[in-house]
Amino acid sequence: GYIERTITHTLPQTLNGAEPDPDLGFFLDFDLEVLSRGEAEYGQYAQQIRDEYRHFSDGEYCAGRIKILNSFLGRERLYFSDVFNKRWEGMARGNIEREIRALEKGLRGASESS
Repeated sequence: GYIERTITHTLPQTLNGAEPDPDLGFFLDFDLEVLSRGEAEYGQYAQQIRDEYRHFSDGEYCAGRIKILNSFLGRERLYFSDVFNKRWEGMARGNIEREIRALEKGLRGASESS
């Protein structure tokens, strides 16, 4: 179901060219809405994610998080619905890019202290 799709944030392949479930698209868009918040609020979210993965070293965390964030940037669209895409895509991409830059600094700092 829907919850399992939050692991990959992708829509399932449909058979015979059928349209994917539009409700699932909105569900995933709402799950990724946090990516489009203002800079300060996004920073709090990023810190909460770091806290959740505190069992990883800074180097491991930064490398893994950069990989995940780059996978989002590699998509043609972050959001599935036109509404979210038009309104929030630019802000979300800006937040992701800013977080990647911060993580890259953290990764360099972690490797220098090793």
